[in-house]
Amino acid sequence: MSFYYDDFPFTLTLRPEIMVEVLKDVLSSSIRQGINHIIIINGHDGNIAPIEIAARSVKVKYPESFIASLDAWWVKASELLPPGTFEVEEGLGHAGEGETSIILHLYPQLTRMENARGLIPNLPEGLDIKWKFSEITSCGATGDPTKGTPEKGEKMFKALVDYVVKYIQEMEKAGWKYGEKTKL
Repeated sequence: MSFYYDDFPFTLTLRPEIMVEVLKDVLSSSIRQGINHIIIINGHDGNIAPIEIAARSVKVKYPESFIASLDAWWVKASELLPPGTFEVEEGLGHAGEGETSIILHLYPQLTRMENARGLIPNLPEGLDIKWKFSEITSCGATGDPTKGTPEKGEKMFKALVDYVVKYIQEMEKAGWKYGEKTKL
């Protein structure tokens, strides 16, 4: 779901209600095929709300299923790595230091660092402003992609994989059960 990026060329999007329905169909189809433990690793902020709506709707329809999501891997990576790993804004930003680093690690052939540019938006602290992306950046990127390196990307990738693997191992040990710990 990317319609708030529409001021930038080649933006393709699904309407929010369509994205919710697509996700519900994918999740429901997976469950009907016997895939009852689903973990969604999301890579786009516009998908967070549709994932939430779709996953909760499907969970109500299929209560025996297990659905979890890592809503914002880029934020989690920033939290998992030691302070000082990133030079600008904890590595955050759309095509900023963190996202550029992970692409430089995984798919360096897709990058053109000579074209990298970004900026730090001037957003007031407090409430969550519902912006169009062109209101906060003229270049389509936020943060500083020029600070991205394959080494930082490798650290991010390893930290994220380890985090998800540990989560799955813990859920396996618990028999994919969760809920009440103790009754008082």
